[in-house]
Amino acid sequence: MRIGFSVPQFGPFADPDSTAAMCTALEALGCDSLWAADRLLAPLTPAEGYPGGQPMPVRYGTHLDPLLALAVAASATERVRLGSSTLNALWQPPLVLARALTTLDLISHGRLDVGIGLGWMREEYEAAGVPWQGRGARLEETL
Repeated sequence: MRIGFSVPQFGPFADPDSTAAMCTALEALGCDSLWAADRLLAPLTPAEGYPGGQPMPVRYGTHLDPLLALAVAASATERVRLGSSTLNALWQPPLVLARALTTLDLISHGRLDVGIGLGWMREEYEAAGVPWQGRGARLEETL
């Protein structure tokens, strides 16, 4: 069985030194993979509602960028796979995203697994200056 964990990147764990130390410890314990999530905003009551009908977790109010958190994890580990779960691909131009992912794959010596999605919160799209409408077709083009 392979077991993966979230990269410590939210709330009190949104500290690069803590993230590095925890990733090193997880790898030493036999963890197979480390995964980073993608958030731009953390409104307590998003207009569309948080999935599951619950309030948005307060810990999301403080967060590290997922690709930079994975870079920290890459530098603190040697073996574990590193992945995004999921990266909201439309918040950056495709070429810029491709460059960042390629760089991260090089830094990690080929350990990167990329999960790409659309996200669910309109407020994040608005904050990124990206239209909500047509996002499915734009994701297809991005891929």
